[in-house]
Amino acid sequence: MGSACSANKNREDSYADQKDGGSSFGDSDQVLRALQCITAQTPDAIVFVRKAMESFPDNADIQIEACRAIASVTDLVPVESLVDVQTERTSTAQILLALMVNAMKKHPDNETLQDVACEALFNLAEHAHLKLQLGTKYDCITAVTQAMKTHPRNLDVQEHGCRLISSLLLQKQNLELVVKGEALECIIKSMRAHPMSPHLQEHGCFSIMLMASMSEELCTRIGAPGVDVVVSALKVHRNNAIVQKQACRALRELSRDADNAQRIVDESAVVALHNAHHAFPENPKLQEAALAALKQISDHGLDTSDVLRARRGSFGGFIT
Repeated sequence: MGSACSANKNREDSYADQKDGGSSFGDSDQVLRALQCITAQTPDAIVFVRKAMESFPDNADIQIEACRAIASVTDLVPVESLVDVQTERTSTAQILLALMVNAMKKHPDNETLQDVACEALFNLAEHAHLKLQLGTKYDCITAVTQAMKTHPRNLDVQEHGCRLISSLLLQKQNLELVVKGEALECIIKSMRAHPMSPHLQEHGCFSIMLMASMSEELCTRIGAPGVDVVVSALKVHRNNAIVQKQACRALRELSRDADNAQRIVDESAVVALHNAHHAFPENPKLQEAALAALKQISDHGLDTSDVLRARRGSFGGFIT
């Protein structure tokens, strides 16, 4: 630890050399060691990270450690401190976005880089201004969906990719770009491939809920594949209140479409919705979402009482 982080002096010397017009930023090994020592308390950390990424775009290890440093700093430092439209810090934050997206595109086969870049981008996307910039200006959605398609078995890439997409969807202006970027298909494939991951299922259900709620056409397009993965999440993660809530919310939006509502009934999800409602009485948002989904299904003229009678007791006897 001591030998590695003694590189802080190297970091300062390298940055001073660059700032003062020196001929080089430092050799790659020196910069890599310096990046590994950066914390939220490191003076001018973000400036150094930016310089490192700009100076060594072809060095995947440096890009990885730079993304890790950004994630570490933004975990502890409010993103608002990096985003002020009246100062140079706005430009710095936006440049970091572009550098990380470019790193993902330049090193598509590097799983670690794809993972840490998605994590760092998510932290920056917590700020609404940067969330919109990521979607509309920096082509982040294409980079993330490509990462998920390239590394389907890497759970970290899938989890952080789904989480970032769900965050970007909170800006409605990003919806069209998300759809064009094949994010929906990526999320459904990811949920199928990793059914036991509660975090992935949570973010996947949340993304499907957002997409289904924003557009009737998209709600219909999500169709049976989307219904199936959400129903699976609801059944598999019965004891996870967060997954249950997001799955109920997704089914509430999906059931606005008559075919989706029929699919939900056919998949025996009505029982699972009732069970979610009964199992978590202390969670009002979950209860509200479950009841709303059941009402939507009933509004399509589907007789849920018959389904319940046929399935009574098959999910632990919660139904009354």
